[in-house]
This record gives sequence, C-alpha cells and structure tokens, in this order.
Amino acid sequence: MPASKHRKDRRKYSPNRTLNRCISIAERAVAAMPMRADAARDIEIAAHIALDRLISGADKDSLYVLASALDVSRELAARGVGFEHMADIERGMTALVRAKKHGDHTGVWVLTGAAARAASGALSIHDAQIEVASRAAVIDAIKTVTARVEGGARETEFEVMILEAA
Repeated sequence: MPASKHRKDRRKYSPNRTLNRCISIAERAVAAMPMRADAARDIEIAAHIALDRLISGADKDSLYVLASALDVSRELAARGVGFEHMADIERGMTALVRAKKHGDHTGVWVLTGAAARAASGALSIHDAQIEVASRAAVIDAIKTVTARVEGGARETEFEVMILEAA
C-alpha cells in the first residue's frame, strides 16, 4: 500500500474558519444595508447647522462643513446614487464657491437669496442620498473625499473649475 502523499497546497486547519466566514457574510450584509436613522441624522445635523449659520453670516468653518457635505453628495451622485440631481448639487457647490471667494475678500461668509436656495436644495439631496445609499457607499464616499482633502487638494476639481471661471 502506497504511503499517503502530503499535499503542500492544503491550508492549515483553523478552528475559527466557519466563524470567520459567518462574520464576513454578516459584515457584507450590514454594509449593503442603508445607514441607521440615528447615524444619518447625526451626519445631516452638522450640515444643516452650517447652512443656518451661513445664511445668518458665519465663519469659514461653517462653509467648509457644508462644502464637505456637498462634496460627499457629489461623490455619491457620481457613483449613481441620485445621479439625476447632479446639476442641483453642482449649483449648490457653485453658490458655496462664490461665497468662499467673497468671504476671502471681505471676511464675511454668507449665503443669501438664490445662493442660499441652491445650497439648501443641494443639502436636501444630500439628506435623501444618505437615507437611501448603503452604508458601504456612504463610508467609501466619505473616505474618498477625506483622502482627497488630506492629500493636499485644498479645493476639489469642481471648485478649481469654478474659481478659474469666476
């Protein structure tokens, strides 16, 4: 009787293999689910406070909080979540870029009239996207925008385009 051959390509026994597989399946299922209502609300609150402050005249920080929300919204739209609203999102971003340019010259960052309505409309789209997008999509969009900012990009490609046109 021939001796049994030892297979080198065989994986080492792991007593946790089934557990790890179950965890992986559960993580994928959770990532595919929409954001929890409380998590979505927390994300939305900061942007709405920033918008309210900008309408009444605020500091640059409020502008950046709202700009970050709209950047995430644009990223989600580019990935197919609310793509049909991309023009409205970009109108809101244009209003913020103009407010930034004005604020840099005057020291007053404020949204009024049509600019406030455009930013408010874009923020409403952001809220709807957060409610319908999967957790994984929202987290990935936030990571992409954060990486772009941390990578040294002071403005997004869209902001650069608007600033050059202005």
